[in-house]
Amino acid sequence: MAIAVLVGAGCTTPRAPEGEAPSAVPPRSTSAAPPARQAERLDRGAVALPAAGGRLLTWRALGTDASDLLFHVERDGRRLTTQPQALTQFLDTETLPAGSAPAYRITTVTAGGRSAAPEAALWLPEGALRLPLQTPPPHVGADGVPVPYEANDGAPADLDGDGRYEIVLKWQPANAKDNSQAGHTAPTLIDAYRLDGTRLWRIDLGPNIRSGAHYTPFAVYDFDGDGRAELMVRTADGTVDGTGRVLGQAGVDHRNERGYVLRGNEFLSVFDGRNGAVLASAPYTPARGDVGAWGDTYGNRVDRFLAGVAYLDGQRPSAVFSRGYYTRAVIAAWDWRGGQLSQRWVHDSAADTPAGRDAQGRTAFGQGAHWFAVSDVDGDGRDDIVYGAATLGSGGQLLYSTGLGHGDALHVGQHDPARPGRQIFMVHESPKSY
Repeated sequence: MAIAVLVGAGCTTPRAPEGEAPSAVPPRSTSAAPPARQAERLDRGAVALPAAGGRLLTWRALGTDASDLLFHVERDGRRLTTQPQALTQFLDTETLPAGSAPAYRITTVTAGGRSAAPEAALWLPEGALRLPLQTPPPHVGADGVPVPYEANDGAPADLDGDGRYEIVLKWQPANAKDNSQAGHTAPTLIDAYRLDGTRLWRIDLGPNIRSGAHYTPFAVYDFDGDGRAELMVRTADGTVDGTGRVLGQAGVDHRNERGYVLRGNEFLSVFDGRNGAVLASAPYTPARGDVGAWGDTYGNRVDRFLAGVAYLDGQRPSAVFSRGYYTRAVIAAWDWRGGQLSQRWVHDSAADTPAGRDAQGRTAFGQGAHWFAVSDVDGDGRDDIVYGAATLGSGGQLLYSTGLGHGDALHVGQHDPARPGRQIFMVHESPKSY
């Protein structure tokens, strides 16, 4: 059974278990606006598609746009807007012959008359873009049984710096397992595609990264600010990058007789978005260490991983990777800058330090969910990590723990517009918490 609760994040205190005082949460800052955050260098991403009454055009507003920026719309070389508009959509109601493929363009202008080169819109006659994928051939293991692949998680990112998104896609084999299930799995693969279906590269995570929903979260983002996104993901001995290079020890298989990987090297690796080449690797933090320290000895809780991107300094993105959430949880923040992979901080819920406890003495131990949220909960301009029922500050210190325990999902936002600050809505699985 799951029970939901709404707690405050930032300006007020979260609800504590009955009989306990709530944790102290810093008030939201009222200082001046922080410096601008590093932003993606994207084009307008304009698309046109059939709609009731004509054809709808829609395009991006960018965070770097001038406040007086306006738009003109053209079709087949003829301007359709009599006056420039601030809206980022336009309905073309003129009747066109059946089967027409109109060529739309968006031009930006400012109140001062400055304009930029027009950008063409992508015409989508079916109302959607169909991306042809290159499905991997079935994997044939030692038992001789072919295992097919299915498309799984995906993420958009500008991998080559042209201002247009590509797609990074994870392929999961049909024999993927939940952590609670024994059995060998075929390797997980990660592809990159342009929107026309051109495959840029394929990474094979190899036999020592088990396949399943909780084993391979990945982060794709322009971490170093060079205009091109990188991929960061957990790797191991035998991972093959997009150029064919093998990471770690080649030809080793660390799986035990039940299919779990409880020994061997683990890395956090950075890959070039253009070709999938590995740029750097570091030992994954935390190492699995004593498997039993994570809540069981057979390999379920030790291999629960999460990942995300956060602006921990308020200006540049960092990668956040973790291990564990049912019991012990360790969260590590990383920077990829100037061609160097460095660790920003590590928070270990099992470490008895002042930074690991809130005002009530509670920790992040046993408070995780199946994903974490990134949000500036205290209004200081720097992102914090809402790790289930516990929240870490931008420096990795524990801000508070509600003590309500594990739950599968959570959402952070200003759910109550009449209430200052942000709130966290989370479900919990332990009625005894109430």
